[in-house]
Amino acid sequence: MGHDVHFLERLSRVEAEDESLALSLYQDPELVRTILSLAQLPDGAERVALALQEDPEGPHVVVARDGGFVTCLGSGMSTGPVPILTRHQLEGMRVRAERVRAAFSFSESVLGDKSPGGRPISGRLTRVGPAATRADYKLVTTFLPLNCADLLSGVFGLFETLLEAYAKARPLLKQRKVTRSADIELLRNIYFGTWAIGHYLVVIASDPQLFKPASERLLANFNPLAMGMSLRSLPIIFRTLWATSRFAPLCFKLQRHRLEEALEPDSLDCAALSMAIAGCRHSKLRDEAVRLLERARRVPVEGVEWELYRNKTLTSCIHQLDKDLDLEVLKQASRELVGKALVSSGWADHIDTVSDELLRWSLVTCEGPFDRFGVQLVRSFFPLIAEFDGSDFFVPREYETVFRAPKTVPLDVVLDLVREDRLYRAIRPVTRGARPSRNAPCHCGSGQKYKACCAANESRSSTEQSLGPRKPKRRRSRAK
Repeated sequence: MGHDVHFLERLSRVEAEDESLALSLYQDPELVRTILSLAQLPDGAERVALALQEDPEGPHVVVARDGGFVTCLGSGMSTGPVPILTRHQLEGMRVRAERVRAAFSFSESVLGDKSPGGRPISGRLTRVGPAATRADYKLVTTFLPLNCADLLSGVFGLFETLLEAYAKARPLLKQRKVTRSADIELLRNIYFGTWAIGHYLVVIASDPQLFKPASERLLANFNPLAMGMSLRSLPIIFRTLWATSRFAPLCFKLQRHRLEEALEPDSLDCAALSMAIAGCRHSKLRDEAVRLLERARRVPVEGVEWELYRNKTLTSCIHQLDKDLDLEVLKQASRELVGKALVSSGWADHIDTVSDELLRWSLVTCEGPFDRFGVQLVRSFFPLIAEFDGSDFFVPREYETVFRAPKTVPLDVVLDLVREDRLYRAIRPVTRGARPSRNAPCHCGSGQKYKACCAANESRSSTEQSLGPRKPKRRRSRAK
């Protein structure tokens, strides 16, 4: 209490406007403690100075690490060795602290628990499968600024675990029926794990600006759609596709290289769809996406089947990027598809009318493997998915009592995913595309001959890769 008295006595050192800000902080000690918990203070620093203005000369409010107010320093007074939070940093911390406080309040109202760890952040979405609700989404996204890096590393870890689980489950495809409890538990973990990755990638993509300071290496390794395709689950593909569109401003340049290096169907679909949905969601990227896809389509390749598949994929993506594309046709097609799925699943008896919210959620939740039909479905509907909001991937509130977490896992669905995974692993990369003749028009669309455009660059790069870095020549001295 002595610190606070000293602080109040020293308020006369600052101007009236700065005094008002200092008192507002003093009257909200919980906010100050939250700000200090978010700030990365040096080890051993027992006090910190909070700048009241942008001027580095002050004034400052000095507070203890536990949130107690120590003193107030006027303009020009030295803070000594005490670390400083600038006014810009302070305002940013205040915004984050308010979001954290709102998260705790929301957690208390929904779960009756103020704790920021475990249950509200990482527990719920790992156990509910497709029945994750919008309340769950709101809760986890509210906590996202607190643990975005931990959540991303957790997704990476879960993904690697799932790939190992898929490998363990492949021998089960030879059995007529899975009966062992250990095998059923393995399939159960795969089922809920794939859904958890889909949910968490939507959560992460709800605020991609949090990852703007991330290293280029991290963003290069973060390829949500590739993760979804590796898991072979159609509803997870839709979610990772949406996450890819949200991260497009940060990762779009990487898709160009991935498109050029694609040598098998999945890598081509991943690069082309990533580029196309980026253009659908972000108008500034649309023309660039069309240009790169058309350029890739002009590149000659070897193999009739590969050429047909490649042209079909790229042409479909270019067509879906047409500015005059009528999305109402896609919405009507989705209504018919979802209506049939609800009838076949028996849900039509529990639902009087299919709202737009239920329609969107149902479209991206129909369980099935990412097979040939799934590829066509994704190519057809990705312009519609690009317009979704993150909450569209979670059960609307009015249907929470209808769509509950499954008591028994659909083992046949999981086995279909494992079966598709086995087929995917057996695909061999196709040969790299043949180059055009030297006097033919260059495939990049520049209008020049190939020999005068890209031939020299490709020849130079291939020579450098084969020979490696050149060693400097050593001059030999003549013997006299």
